[in-house]
Amino acid sequence: ALYVNHADGSSTEDHPLDAYFREMLERERGKRAPYYSTMPAWYCENSVVRYRNDRAADGHTLRTEVVPATGSFVDMFDLYGNRYWYDLRSERITFDADDLREEPAALTIQRIFRGYRYRKDLYAMHWAAKKIGTLWRTKKFQGVLRGLNVSRDQAARCMQGMWRTRVARIANSKTVFERLGRVGQRRGRKTDKTAGLQASGYSFLVVRRRVTFLQRALRKWILHKVVAEMRTAK
Repeated sequence: ALYVNHADGSSTEDHPLDAYFREMLERERGKRAPYYSTMPAWYCENSVVRYRNDRAADGHTLRTEVVPATGSFVDMFDLYGNRYWYDLRSERITFDADDLREEPAALTIQRIFRGYRYRKDLYAMHWAAKKIGTLWRTKKFQGVLRGLNVSRDQAARCMQGMWRTRVARIANSKTVFERLGRVGQRRGRKTDKTAGLQASGYSFLVVRRRVTFLQRALRKWILHKVVAEMRTAK
């Protein structure tokens, strides 16, 4: 189709009002969906347009239109100007606004009940998850505690064994020191040559290691001394 403007002689294939209706369509699409309410004041005749202030995610205030919830009913007027409602599904006609509120009220109650049941199930699942987590952490902690107790018992037994071994070694060393003190002495004669070693609390192995170290150091010193004297004599 070709549209001609006789005022200025211009022509176009697009309708002159296409831009206007496109803008209107985008404007209507950008509007917020109305809020459906079941309050009796919204069903009165010639009721004023009411709005509800909502808060957007960015903090701005949004004006939301509030309309009566009629379900499948649409409002009409007869030849005498009387208002009535016609049900598109059952083709029922009513003049009572309370009939319009039954279906939206039932849907609202069902929605609230479903939300309650969902929150209840979600809370039960959350409580069960917390209970399982607590039991798992308790079991894990008990396992760690049992391992620590086993390690503590093993360490205590090891320390006790080492202490008993040390005490027995010192007691046996005292006997060895006493026998060493009697070497070269007459029978029946008491000696106190090793009284200091017996009272020191050292074991025979430690004393023997120290004595061996001192003997080696002494022999090494004597050897160096002899070598030095020989070099001096030459």
